Amino acid sequence: MTPDGKVSVYLHQNVQIGDKIEVSAPAGDFYLNVESTRPVTLISAGVGITPMMSMLDTIAKVSPTRPVAFLHGARNKSLHAFDENIRKLMSTMEDTTYVALYSDEKNSISKEILAENVLANSDVYVCGPVPFMKAMIQNLYELGFAEDHVHFEFFGPAVSLDLVNA
Repeated sequence: MTPDGKVSVYLHQNVQIGDKIEVSAPAGDFYLNVESTRPVTLISAGVGITPMMSMLDTIAKVSPTRPVAFLHGARNKSLHAFDENIRKLMSTMEDTTYVALYSDEKNSISKEILAENVLANSDVYVCGPVPFMKAMIQNLYELGFAEDHVHFEFFGPAVSLDLVNA
């Protein structure tokens, strides 16, 4: 399967080590609430793991006693970015759960997996492809998680998740 990301494909095909590029600071409102004392659940798929790594690193450095659950879905182990980094960071923390599931093995983050692994009363952060996010967020709401505890970001053009008609 060919990647569809315009920027990442451009960077891989046209930018070389040492090239200079102009970038801007991150924008948006998807960030870890470091002032919260609630547990944290990170849920990602594919490249959605990228912002989760920053959040996990921050938790490990700033509040390593804060309970964390990390659920990630990838096509297979060879396409699972940051797996070793996640394991290392979590080994420095006190109360963690890590679940990685691979669609090539017919495993995915289901409503049942969420019910078993999302920490009660946690700040839940979701990032990944739109269909994945739509399913995760809808399942979280059905499991009783409050909208103000569920935070999400997706890569790509801004589109409505249309959770009402999910």
